[in-house]
Parts: sequence; C-alpha cells; structure tokens
Amino acid sequence: MDKKSIRILFFIVIVVFLAGMVTSERSWAQETEKSTPAKGEDGWRFLIAPYVWVTGIQGTAEGKRGKTEGINLTVGDAFSLINNIDFILGGRIEIEKGRWGFIFDGFGQKLSDFDDFSRIRKTRFPIPVPPTVTITGGVDITMEMSIMQAAFSYDVYRSTKFVGKRPELTIQAMAGARYTYLYSRVKLAAAAEAGPIIIGAQRTIEGSQNWIDPIVGGRVLWNPHKSWQVNLEADIGGFGAGSDFSSNLNAGVFYRITDWLLLWGGYRGLYTNYDKNGFKFDAWIHGPYLGLGFEF
Repeated sequence: MDKKSIRILFFIVIVVFLAGMVTSERSWAQETEKSTPAKGEDGWRFLIAPYVWVTGIQGTAEGKRGKTEGINLTVGDAFSLINNIDFILGGRIEIEKGRWGFIFDGFGQKLSDFDDFSRIRKTRFPIPVPPTVTITGGVDITMEMSIMQAAFSYDVYRSTKFVGKRPELTIQAMAGARYTYLYSRVKLAAAAEAGPIIIGAQRTIEGSQNWIDPIVGGRVLWNPHKSWQVNLEADIGGFGAGSDFSSNLNAGVFYRITDWLLLWGGYRGLYTNYDKNGFKFDAWIHGPYLGLGFEF
C-alpha cells in the first residue's frame, strides 16, 4: 500500500469515527432524561499520570543536502539501547468539568553513544536529522526527541449505565495541536569527509527541526468494571500547516488500585510525514508505555 493510500485510509477511518460520535449525540439526548449520574460526576476531575514510553522508529529522514538516512529502530532495539538513555519521561494531565475536558500529553527522551561510527550504524542508533557529511572514525552521537500535544475534549455520548462513578461508555470529540521536536548532534573525534575535502581533528555537526500540527480526533472510554478502564484514542493532523500529514493511535488500559491511585499502560503509534525547509521526515514512532496515575 503506497503512502497516498495510507493517508486516505486514515482519513476515512477518522471521518467515520467522528461521524459516529456526532450521530450518537441524538441517542444521548434521548437517554439523558433517564440518566441519573453518580454524585459528583459533573464536578471537577483531575488526573496526573507520569509514564515511560519505549519507542521504536521506522522510516526515512533527509537533510538539507539530500542525504537520506534509513531509520529502522525496532522496539526490541530500543530496549537494547537502555544503557544509552540519558533521559526519558512522559506525562499526561487531564482536567474535566461536566462534559468538557482538557488533555495534555508530553514526552521527551535523550539518547547518546560514543563508539566507532560503523559499530553505531550496526546498532541502528536513530539519527532523525541526518548530518550533511560522511563521517569516519570515533564519534559521539546524541539524539533528542520531544512530542507534546494539547487538546480540548467534549463528551458527545455518555451511556446511562454507570460503573462506579463513571459512565460505562463515553465517546469524546477532540481538537487541539501537537508539537514535535527532533535534534541530532554528531561530534567527530577523527575525520569528516564532505565531497573532496577531508577535515581532521574534532568537529561538531548538529541539526534540529520542530513543527506544530493542528489535530482533530476522538476517544472512547469504556469501563467494564469499576477497577478497569479501556482507552482508545485516535487523531489526524498536519494538513500542511506543520507536517503534510500525521496520525496518532493510542490504545491503553487503566487499573484502579485505590480511589486515587491507578496503574496504566498500552501501545501508541505516531506517524508523521514532514517535508519543509530542506528537511524530510517520514516515519512511524511507536512502542509500549507504562506509568502511574493520580486522580482526584
């Protein structure tokens, strides 16, 4: 399946998903007279949930001089790079009042390694912003990535059956923005070759890119038991404002340990196709995540 077909498929899936949420509003209106929300359901709700996301990256990146790098870091490879992690942390904040809500999700990581360049290449160490020179000898590579998104949500459907203090099923529409930042730095300890010129001694080559994508999407919250919640979230964005196209898919499960403490985890995939300012990035960033939640 080519890239255009993939984009069309994602667009159709999201449009159908949102259309279903809009049409369900009529059903919600018919049921609301019979609904008896649990005490405090329309009050304020806060969730703070730090997590760790282990990310694989598959795709390509191209620098300003047309040097294309294939990126093939699997989730298994990401686990093998645990000793190269300088920093990794994510966090999610949710605020709700009645049917309205605000969701913020941020994640950042920094990886570094020093070795012979050919050996680093064999470990598939990700370089999302490719250097514009050919390098040999010993090198020190640093990669940073940050992804943050914020969105407002609205409950277009709530089931009349409550499980604990929450509706058994809630469907939300979401709209907001996602910020992406990529940075790579290569410190040469031996030599660098740029065309016919060979440069000795030490040199630092670095590059960064960042952009903001508008996003639209939705979320389904299912509470089969008072201790369990299933979270299915999807959105699309970019539309040429930031990236050409991006899509985010997130499937997670919350387990309530106490009234205020939760354990949560799942799998998230983020696809981005960015082509601006002489930089191209066409890749999936995906992997499992695990964290704690504090709700009050």
